[in-house]
Amino acid sequence: MFRDAKVGDRVWSPIGGWGTVISTSCNSKHPDYPIEIKYDVYDRGVYDRGDKSSTLRTFRHDGSVFGDGNQVLFWDEVKIIPPPKPKRKAKKHLVGTLVFNKLDPGRNPTYYKDQDIYVTDGLIKIPIRHEYEVEE
Repeated sequence: MFRDAKVGDRVWSPIGGWGTVISTSCNSKHPDYPIEIKYDVYDRGVYDRGDKSSTLRTFRHDGSVFGDGNQVLFWDEVKIIPPPKPKRKAKKHLVGTLVFNKLDPGRNPTYYKDQDIYVTDGLIKIPIRHEYEVEE
């Protein structure tokens, strides 16, 4: 990508913004990072060393800075336009109790453990636990 870069070429990186190529040759200090950039503005980013040398950054020919292949050096400014918030389905929970009149009222409360149903004072109480999705 940057094998044809020349001293004086203008480049852009999200690390430090606009800069100028000041070297394209391997040096003993950074042999794997031959492209050296001087940023227009002092960069107080990840590599801040507390002095103006932070305006210098070296890159690989593929435009990566960590050698991981992820390009962070470009010939022009990259603008990311975020999409609008998508409609997503959210899980909602309905919790409650259904209550029915029992035809023949019982004298003692009864609990049907396997079905989680209570029968007491002539009423049948059924707990409801339901999950459903809605668009937000």
